[in-house]
Amino acid sequence: MNRLCLCLLVSGLSVTFLVRGGDTNFVAALNTHWCSRDASNVLAFVDSQLATNREVETLVARGVLAAYLQEWGRGATNYFGLAIAAAYSNSSYSALGRSNVVQSITRINRHISALLESTGEATNSVPKWDPNGQAEVFGELGDQVPYFEELDELAHTP
Repeated sequence: MNRLCLCLLVSGLSVTFLVRGGDTNFVAALNTHWCSRDASNVLAFVDSQLATNREVETLVARGVLAAYLQEWGRGATNYFGLAIAAAYSNSSYSALGRSNVVQSITRINRHISALLESTGEATNSVPKWDPNGQAEVFGELGDQVPYFEELDELAHTP
């Protein structure tokens, strides 16, 4: 778990989004839920948002949480694929913004896919629920949701 967190954290620092549109309230609320250090709370919040808010940052956030809190790389890559599709259908992005979003999500997706190969995750994997692993993630990453800055940039109009 430590290796997965470290690898995801390092890749998160190198991702930059230059986009338009989004929901800044979602990102702030997500970070507030993350500070609760309650995986059920965080996942329930994001899943409820996905029911009505299919913005790119919401889908990317769900993918990040699948990787970090559920050790479910396959699920994460599925959410990143949905985020890319949403970026293509979102008319509020400029051509450059859309390109940057797709490239950034693709980099995250490649990184998590490489981790899948190194850990030997099965193609038909399912989410895991490991409270000890989740506590370790919250302890290592502190009071800021992974990729917070990138999610925040997704939600802001430049």
